[in-house]
Amino acid sequence: MKLKKLLIASAVVAAVAGAMSTAAFAEGDFDVTYEDGTVTLGAYTEIATDNTMVIVDTAEDGSRLSEINEENIHQINQQAGAYTVIPVGELEDGTYEVRIGGDGNLYSATFTVGGGGESTRLLGDVTGDGEINTLDSGEILSHYTGRGVLEGDDFKAADVNKSNSVDTLDSGEVLSYYVGRTSVIDGVTTISQ
Repeated sequence: MKLKKLLIASAVVAAVAGAMSTAAFAEGDFDVTYEDGTVTLGAYTEIATDNTMVIVDTAEDGSRLSEINEENIHQINQQAGAYTVIPVGELEDGTYEVRIGGDGNLYSATFTVGGGGESTRLLGDVTGDGEINTLDSGEILSHYTGRGVLEGDDFKAADVNKSNSVDTLDSGEVLSYYVGRTSVIDGVTTISQ
């Protein structure tokens, strides 16, 4: 009987993982917090109540995993819209992603447990090379024009004006800092601050 339950559980994880790995990410992400073994979801009224929710690991740099499987899933809930508080137990320090999907779209949000999500990456250092220069501005423009995609810490470093989008204003701030003009970038602030 235990083997049968294990096989069924593995099949469910594989089906959910496959569907969530191929779904398109949609606008309308939500807020999520973790405290004392409980994940609390913020308002997400546009998400259908019969969707499925999973809590998964993120990549080492905090970015979204391209593939999820039984090794990196921590929680699966059917009818995700019916829940706003999910007991998940103690999680190791790190950054985790909540994905909700099932209506053809995939909604996501991340949360950090302990100090695992702290980054020393400077705001404006999109390339992660420790310098803020024209290469960083170029990465921002590539993202803005659709020639490149910034995710995780790269996106956070590029969103220098904290508008939750990366655009020409961010590129301009990087260039202003680089040439020594006034900028919201101070060369000290990290993406975690």
